[in-house]
Amino acid sequence: MKLPYKQLYTFFGLCLLWAGQASAQSVNFTQSNLAPAQSNPAMIGMSNQTQVLLNYRNQFISSGVSYESPMATVSMPFFRNKTDRIGGVGLTFQQDRTGTNGMFTKTGAMLSAAYNHGLGSSEIGQRHLSIGLQGAFFQQRIDVNALKSGSQWNGSAFDANIPINENLDVNTKGFGNFNAGLMYYTSDTCDNVRSFLGVNFQNINRPNLSFIEGTKFKAPIHFTALGGITVLNNDKIQLIPNARYLRNGQASEIRVGATAYYKAQADESKKIGVSAWYDNNGAVAIAVELNQPKYVVGFSYDMAASNPQSSVGAAAWELTLGLKIGKKCRTRPIETPIEDVIYDTLVVEKHNPDGSDSTYTVVAKLNSKKEVIQTDTIKRDMRASTKLLIPTDEDLMLFKKVGYFFYRDDEINTATTTLLENMVATLKKFKGIEIEIKGHSCNIGTKEENQTLSENRAKRAQKFLVDGGIDIKRIKILGAGDTEEIMSNKMEYGRVKNRRVEFKVLKRGDEK
Repeated sequence: MKLPYKQLYTFFGLCLLWAGQASAQSVNFTQSNLAPAQSNPAMIGMSNQTQVLLNYRNQFISSGVSYESPMATVSMPFFRNKTDRIGGVGLTFQQDRTGTNGMFTKTGAMLSAAYNHGLGSSEIGQRHLSIGLQGAFFQQRIDVNALKSGSQWNGSAFDANIPINENLDVNTKGFGNFNAGLMYYTSDTCDNVRSFLGVNFQNINRPNLSFIEGTKFKAPIHFTALGGITVLNNDKIQLIPNARYLRNGQASEIRVGATAYYKAQADESKKIGVSAWYDNNGAVAIAVELNQPKYVVGFSYDMAASNPQSSVGAAAWELTLGLKIGKKCRTRPIETPIEDVIYDTLVVEKHNPDGSDSTYTVVAKLNSKKEVIQTDTIKRDMRASTKLLIPTDEDLMLFKKVGYFFYRDDEINTATTTLLENMVATLKKFKGIEIEIKGHSCNIGTKEENQTLSENRAKRAQKFLVDGGIDIKRIKILGAGDTEEIMSNKMEYGRVKNRRVEFKVLKRGDEK
């Protein structure tokens, strides 16, 4: 008995419905952080390193049939200077194969671009908003010869050597695709993420996937939202509860779980991660991740905890291999004040037209050639106010406070900014005060790296005061590296206290 033509189309349609909803660039990788181009194009702008990622996912559908998704991505960050990351670009090649012997295949490329906008610092790291756009082109194909038709029935079995005698209008079809995403996140200058919240829209242009002329099968809009926040972060363990919501047409999924990282020697560039999730369709997923400075390896396995899920199949596994190129940690360069500017004060008498000398001029800045850069004129009766005010011991208590910094960072955070702003006001009031700023670090990193980091922290604090109008000659700086700890570096709390700058008053202004 020959399979009717319409029934064959129905069979094709069911295959396309399944493959179309699961594909059309809507593959859901379990380890979304290791598949940024597919998970959210905004994630392309979140790394300091060039990355080469190879992903493979195999999802069981039915007896002898699976859905395979190999993918390769190359992404590269862009910097405004050596340290300020402004985004990244990525190129991805992907193929989806469904059915026996790859009856349905979809092959194509995706070009992703992300702009990374800094939003300042917070108590847990630097805040960023990454905006990602993605354009793609795919070609999908049905292998009619991989099907079985009634015309191949020889009375006792299907004979693959007999022609199928059925044809589609076309068996290949190309289409373009457009996707966009947003990602808000906090991280340190080594791009170690502390919290994240993002949304992603795929198939925005709703491409037509139908192989039958005159009919339409528009790919459904695929929406993803994911977020997580670090709730524990000490010298050995980082714990990040996280959740993901998916909606693809009428199908949806809510997945919640957590990722725990074990750090080698408290260095976040060397860590092992273990994750577990549960979703509302009754599936459980577990994953392991080996993350090193120059490479990453990940493996995950999804399985049904209760009844098999119609949306995700009964089981799936995926493997990721990644190569990282370039520096993971980036610190901002310290801008050295212009050397030929001398911060000085010079009084010049001036007279009014009537012959009186009621005003004089204060020259605030001279260059190395003694040329006037900036002046200000005040009344003569204010001369008395030019005398140095002498601070009290209570006034000097401000300089006994300590400014703290994030991990491997010389960025001035919110708390330290407030402290330095108060110091600017005090130094302007008491012009005879001269201070010393000493930078320190914890013991993570080499001695040479920590010495440079401590000096940069002191320079950063000095620059803040100079930018506030304080004469650079009143501020001495030095770095102590990791040699002067105030608490033990064996625990994370102690290391946090050691990442600091300290202040010392060298002159009060009343010295003879």
